[in-house]
Amino acid sequence: MFSRAYAGLANVWIGMTSWWGVYWADFTSCINMAEPAAKKALELGPESAEAHLAMAQVHYAVDRFDEARFKLEKAIRINPNLAEANNLLGQISATFGRFEEAIAYCQKARSLDPLDPYSVTNFIPVLRVAGKVDEALDIAEGLKDLHRKSPRVYNQTALCYLQKKDFAKALDALDIGQRFDPDDHWLKVIRGVAYALLGRREEAMDELRDLMKDEADSHRLNAQFWIGMAVGDLDRAFEALMRQAEIHSWYFTIKFDPLFEVLRKDPRFSEFCKKVGLPP
Repeated sequence: MFSRAYAGLANVWIGMTSWWGVYWADFTSCINMAEPAAKKALELGPESAEAHLAMAQVHYAVDRFDEARFKLEKAIRINPNLAEANNLLGQISATFGRFEEAIAYCQKARSLDPLDPYSVTNFIPVLRVAGKVDEALDIAEGLKDLHRKSPRVYNQTALCYLQKKDFAKALDALDIGQRFDPDDHWLKVIRGVAYALLGRREEAMDELRDLMKDEADSHRLNAQFWIGMAVGDLDRAFEALMRQAEIHSWYFTIKFDPLFEVLRKDPRFSEFCKKVGLPP
C-alpha cells in the first residue's frame, strides 16, 4: 500500500512537467522531487508494477533510456495491463525513430485505458511525426468531446495544423484553447511559433518577451528554443537547446519532427544528440 502511495507521489511530480497539467512546473525541481519518491516506492514494493513504472518515468525524464526500458519491461511482466507502461515504451520508441513499434505500444496503451487523456494525447505527436497527421487530428478532435477545456488538446491540434501549414486553423485552435486557459505556457509558445512561420516576426518576439518573464528556467528555455528556431535565430535556439540537454527538458521527438528540420541541418545538432544519448 505504501509503495503505491510513493509511486503515486512520483507520478504526480512527473506529471507536473507534462503538457497535460494546467500548471506546467519547473522541470528540474519536479524531477528532484520525483526520483526519491520512486526509489522509496521500489524499496517498499520491489514487486510492484507501479513502483517500477514510476522509476522508469524518472529514468526517461533524465535521458536514461536503457534503464527506463528495463524498468518498463519489468512492470509489464508484473502487470501486462499497465497502460502507462506501454505508453512510455511508445514514447521511447518514438524518441529513437522506431515509429511502427511506437504506434503499436501507444495503441496498446489506448486499448487498455481509452479514457486516459495522458496516454491518448501522447499518441498524437507520435502519429504526427510518423507522417500520419490526419489520423493524429482525428484523435485530437475526438478528445474535445471528453476534455473540451484542456489546453493540451488544443496545443496538439495546433501542432498538427502547423505541420500541414494550415496556419489559420492552427491559430483558431490556439484561440479556443486560450479562451479556457489564457495563461497556458504551451499555448503561448506555439502561438509564437505560428506567428513566426507566418512571417509575423514582431508578434512572435512579443510572445517570447512575455514568456521570458516566467520564473521557471525550463519554461524560459522552452520558449527560447521553440520561438528562436521558428524566427530563424538558430544561435538563440541552440543556446537554449544545449541548456535543455543539461537539465533533460528537451522535446522527445526532436530528432524526427518535421517542425525541427532546420535544426538538423546545423552541425550543432549532432553535438546535442551526443549530449542526450541519441545517435548523431
